[in-house]
Amino acid sequence: DSFKDCKSVVSSNKLLKHFTMKEIAGADQLRNVKPDVSTEKTVSNPLSRKISKILETRLENDKSAVEALKELSTFFPENTLRARRNLRGQIERRTVTINQEFVAALREVKEAVDNIYNDVKTINAQCAEMKVKLQVAKAETRHLTEQTARLHSQRSILEMQQEVAKAFTTAYLVSPEEVALLKSSSPSIGPAFFAALDKTQTVRNNTKHLLQTGHQKTALEVMSHSSEVREAGVTALYQWLLQAARHSDTVTHTVPAAMVYLEDRPQLFKLVVEEWVVVRRGALNRNFLHSLTHLSPTHSPIELGAHSPTRYVGDMLAWLHQALAGEREVMGALFGACKTIDLNSETSSSVASIAESVCRPLKTRIEQMIVSSEHSKTSVVATGIGGIKMDAAMQEQAAAANKKPVLLYKMSGLLQFYRNTIDQLTGTGVLVLTLEELQQLSHKMFLASLHTQVAVGCERLPTPPPSLSPAVGVTALLALLSDVITAATLLTHQQHDHADQVVDMVVTPLLAALGNSCDGVGRVEANVYLLNCYHQLYATVSLLHTANTDAKLQQIQESSNKALEELSEHQRTAVLARLGLLPMLPHIAAACGGAGAPATINMARIPECSPALVHSFLSKLDQFLSHPDSYLLSALRLMLSTSHRQHILRDTSTTLLQHYTALHSVLTAKPGAGYPPPDKLMLKTPDMIRSLMML
Repeated sequence: DSFKDCKSVVSSNKLLKHFTMKEIAGADQLRNVKPDVSTEKTVSNPLSRKISKILETRLENDKSAVEALKELSTFFPENTLRARRNLRGQIERRTVTINQEFVAALREVKEAVDNIYNDVKTINAQCAEMKVKLQVAKAETRHLTEQTARLHSQRSILEMQQEVAKAFTTAYLVSPEEVALLKSSSPSIGPAFFAALDKTQTVRNNTKHLLQTGHQKTALEVMSHSSEVREAGVTALYQWLLQAARHSDTVTHTVPAAMVYLEDRPQLFKLVVEEWVVVRRGALNRNFLHSLTHLSPTHSPIELGAHSPTRYVGDMLAWLHQALAGEREVMGALFGACKTIDLNSETSSSVASIAESVCRPLKTRIEQMIVSSEHSKTSVVATGIGGIKMDAAMQEQAAAANKKPVLLYKMSGLLQFYRNTIDQLTGTGVLVLTLEELQQLSHKMFLASLHTQVAVGCERLPTPPPSLSPAVGVTALLALLSDVITAATLLTHQQHDHADQVVDMVVTPLLAALGNSCDGVGRVEANVYLLNCYHQLYATVSLLHTANTDAKLQQIQESSNKALEELSEHQRTAVLARLGLLPMLPHIAAACGGAGAPATINMARIPECSPALVHSFLSKLDQFLSHPDSYLLSALRLMLSTSHRQHILRDTSTTLLQHYTALHSVLTAKPGAGYPPPDKLMLKTPDMIRSLMML
């Protein structure tokens, strides 16, 4: 409030500075006077100038004046003469009052400041006293402070040494618990055991760095201790793996992890693998022998199919392939966690060693099937092909014997297929070599039996039967070849090469034997018989699509074309003779002059070319055009191939059309040579004949 009053005093003083009582009175008198322009121009005294200055003053532009007037309005309510006259005194009284209030307030402030000074002085005295006491206490406890600082420094050093010792122990020493676990007589193999072994290896690696720093004695002691502990752990792990191999049929997740720690011990690693191989080998042998004679949930005893060699051999090899695939999974799981070995090579060699256990029983049984098939074949081959009369039992036995080469060929293909398949599982092992040996034996005996059967069959081929269809011996050889080709279509590329060899062994001697078997038979019947045999032989060989097939088919086709051409010649001669055209041909050729131009010959006077004979020829020609098949030779009706008959008929029709065209040209060239007019005698032109013959 005092400061506010001071502000009012200042404003009042400003107001007094601008307005004096005299100026206000003069202004009041002049307010009622009207200014005269002429007088204003002439009067120029100081009072007039001052009044003019006051009147021209703009109070709204003077901030200090505006503030003074605002303050004046607080205690100058009315603008009267009396109030204006008392204004100065009122302002002075107000100023005095405000100054008195200010002095009173300032006195209170001074008293408060004096009190604060006294308080500060008292506090200063007390602080000085406390300072003296602190200096005395500091002097008395100086040795305790120094001792505390020294102990604190020693504590920091000891803590650092403790951390260093702890880090050294962790990096270079195996804990007592880990030592006890690794040296235990019956340790619990698991993550804790593997972690302890990893710790020993870590200590060994860290010790190598310790040797480089000059602490050889400490490093050697640490390395000796860690090596001793690790050796005990590896030995325990080795014994545990041997027990796991002997008493467990499956590979648990712990076994592959344990095998990793034996990788740096090749000898122990090899012994463990050999133990697993021995155990799995015995199990595979037992399971194989058991599957031969006992029923299982997945299949019946394999021995039940022994009556069918291919099924018996196929079942044994299929079971073995499935079993070896399972063994490969087991060994793959055993080596699954190892990192320094060739997983595929190690697994294949282990499976190959396991598979050796079944080589002897498998080889014995397959050899028995191969040999029994060969013996059963050779016992009846002579009676089965030679065409000798046999009873029903002998015929059935001969038919079965004729299929034995096919069985040998199928067994050879099976052995080759499973040899390649098992080779992918085991690599080149004893079992693969055994299968390869059996395959070669089977193929060798197949070729020998096939050669014998083909030789005997070709040697004893009978003469063509009345039906001119392939003889029984030829049919048997073709059936044998068909079965071999059918089996070859399911085999590998290498077996296809063998199939080419088989085709060559059958086709070449059979073609030669067919020609020799037709001695003493008419040429037409012989050629029809040969064409029927060639037709079936061509159809059989065409089933096999190999590099050598085209050459053999070409050879058969050439033989067929030769026989077909000879038959066409016989058929043409027979048809021309039956139509009565054969005697006319020399005269027609002479009339044509040999070059197609008619000569000056009167053919009507020639007995063989009389009008009656020409008319008879034309009548028979109409019959031929309506029923050409009725003019076929009787032997040609026995042809098995319709295309061959059609070829002969087409060739005959073409020849007949040529002769008819020549006769037509002769008769039309000399219409009055003793013949009726050509348009009445030969009603059909050569083009019409060609259309009727569908040439």
